[in-house]
Amino acid sequence: MNRGDVERTTICEIELDAAKVKQFKDAIDNSYWFEFFMGFVGEVLPDRTRDNKHVLWTHKNLVINYNGNQIIHVNLTQENPKPLEEGRVLDMTYSVKWIPTNITFARRFDVYLDYPFFEHQIHWFSVFNSFMMVIFLTGLVSMILMRTLRNDYAKYAREDDDLETLERDVSEESGWKLVHGDVFRPPLNLALLSAVVGTGAQLATLVLLVIILAIVGMLYTGRGAIVTTFIVCYAFTSFIAGYVSGGMYSRHGGLLCVWLHVIRVCNSDHCGHLCDNCGDIFLAECGELSLAVDFIFLSCFNCSLCVYLYSIYYYYVKTKMSRFFQTSFYFGYTLMFRLGLGILCGAVGYLGSNLFVRRIYRNIKCDQDKSRNIRCSLVLLFDGLS
Repeated sequence: MNRGDVERTTICEIELDAAKVKQFKDAIDNSYWFEFFMGFVGEVLPDRTRDNKHVLWTHKNLVINYNGNQIIHVNLTQENPKPLEEGRVLDMTYSVKWIPTNITFARRFDVYLDYPFFEHQIHWFSVFNSFMMVIFLTGLVSMILMRTLRNDYAKYAREDDDLETLERDVSEESGWKLVHGDVFRPPLNLALLSAVVGTGAQLATLVLLVIILAIVGMLYTGRGAIVTTFIVCYAFTSFIAGYVSGGMYSRHGGLLCVWLHVIRVCNSDHCGHLCDNCGDIFLAECGELSLAVDFIFLSCFNCSLCVYLYSIYYYYVKTKMSRFFQTSFYFGYTLMFRLGLGILCGAVGYLGSNLFVRRIYRNIKCDQDKSRNIRCSLVLLFDGLS
């Protein structure tokens, strides 16, 4: 790498005509900026002119700090302003000065980290305001649901006290109590649903844990600290996915065959046996398809679709990306983020709805022999609540 200092040197000469003067004035009025890349470290400079007079900086002074064969920091200053006048010839010059430094290449970005600036950027009032709004809306919906449930509990209690009245015969035509035999029916793709819900529970715990660590810690001060935190927390929260998936799979009557898989792998590794028939490792006793489960999960999953639609709008309106690599990179990573967000929201929605449904059916008496076996979705269930 050539590190020779360069004194004031002419780059080119610019003769200003009416078109160029207008172009430069428009650039100054619209705060155009420029950026230099040297060793992938750039510094953007500065300043608009004063006294409402358009001038052009004609000299660029580059001060480059280096360590060995690596550029650590580049500083650009501008000098020698010239007024923009028609017919004037401008000499565009530059100079370069190389200064050795002891800063390592890995710490080259520390100069851009203003620790007090980043430390006080958490808007606690906005966070608290949003949190209280969510609490208020949740409490309002909970009050409406609790009032409806108390009325339904009272109605079902009266029906249990007088089983031979005509009122019971009429009331059997509607109500969410009638579908208790189908609400907990295991879905057809139980193994897939269990895996997705478990993964979503792990992602929700992972995001919550990283947010807490980012609030109480200083992850922004170290390069790659947030990525490292994500990886470590993902490894430590992996048991949550297994626990939630396995528990959900076994509660719905699934047959867990993990020991069969372990035995076959051990025999293949140590006894010379061929590990065949891998298709029967995962066996499940699945019932009929439950539309309620699909409705719960997909309705919460669709919130990620809104995020993806906004990302499309942002791409075409807010950005100027057009090439294939930029487009594929942007939409590829956005799609992965959307899938992760959808799985997270779907798992949270399913687990919350499942807890709610189990809780309301726990407080009623169901006659298994006389109840109707009606297949319906969760829409009918909440229609009964309303």
